Amino acid sequence: MTILWADSFDHYGLNADDALRSGWNTFDRPVSAALARTGSQAVRIAPSSTLWLRLKRAFDAPRTTIVMAAAYRFDQAPTNGTRTQVHGFMDSNGDQQGVLTLSTAGFLDYRVGDSNAAVVATSSAPVTFATWQHVELRLAVANSSGAVEVRLNGQTVLSYSGDTQATAHADILEWFTSVNAGSAAAFHVDDVVAATDWVGDLRVHTLFPAGDTVQADFVPDSGTTGFSRIREAAPDGDASFVASDSAGAVSLFALDAPPAGIGAIAAVIVDVEARKTDAGACTFRSGLRSGVAVAHGSAHAPDTTYGGHEAVFASDPATGAPWTRSALAAAQLRLERLT
Repeated sequence: MTILWADSFDHYGLNADDALRSGWNTFDRPVSAALARTGSQAVRIAPSSTLWLRLKRAFDAPRTTIVMAAAYRFDQAPTNGTRTQVHGFMDSNGDQQGVLTLSTAGFLDYRVGDSNAAVVATSSAPVTFATWQHVELRLAVANSSGAVEVRLNGQTVLSYSGDTQATAHADILEWFTSVNAGSAAAFHVDDVVAATDWVGDLRVHTLFPAGDTVQADFVPDSGTTGFSRIREAAPDGDASFVASDSAGAVSLFALDAPPAGIGAIAAVIVDVEARKTDAGACTFRSGLRSGVAVAHGSAHAPDTTYGGHEAVFASDPATGAPWTRSALAAAQLRLERLT
């Protein structure tokens, strides 16, 4: 199992534009500081009388099988069973491959195609309203040998085998969750995870830079502490930052302590916003240091406007094994300018 990306919406502030710079293709609704499941924020998607409002994000490449997991808190049942779209999938051409909708009785329906397509399977149990629950879906796309399975709070409630390909392309490139117009049910969503296989009910905790180290080539824009200039619950652009104009520059930063009591760690994801200040060539990468071992993500060539860049680390570079809480507590964020 590989984590492709994950989000708990705790490092955007309340500005949806910041999320658009960090991998989201569509982010129609602002982040909400109320009713978060993990951390301090979630996203609330409430229906409008006329608008289709959604979150949408792409995978790293078109895939024939994908797992999407997220926590949802539905306010109430919708009055139209096609307009609350819990897990939706688009192919590499932008056409809708399939969607899990919420019925007027609170059951989950899977449809091959868009929300107007026929229901091919219905969950054996309904969701519970006004409380957080976890909905995980595995989709394998194929004309006659495809499959869909849905787990509600870890229990399989829906299975379907057969034709899961609604378009000319046997793949999935984007996931979305949405409401369409006023007869949908409003909901909060948190702890969203994209993966290659089942992940279970994961919590996505956000850790911020918490201290400088002696390795400090990136210079703070103001003052003498670098970590305080990038410890941003809401990105603030050029109001505070660290920078370097030298190839080979490296800075290391201590991180917040992971929450007490966390269990197995599926992955650690480094998420940074960066830009370059002129038209010249520039590349950088982010990573983690554990003990004396270093793991780094791919090189990025930033634009002159801020953009988000992620790197996923499934294992501790010091051991090659999954991260432990103690190893993560001692790990350091690593920033490196390459050119």
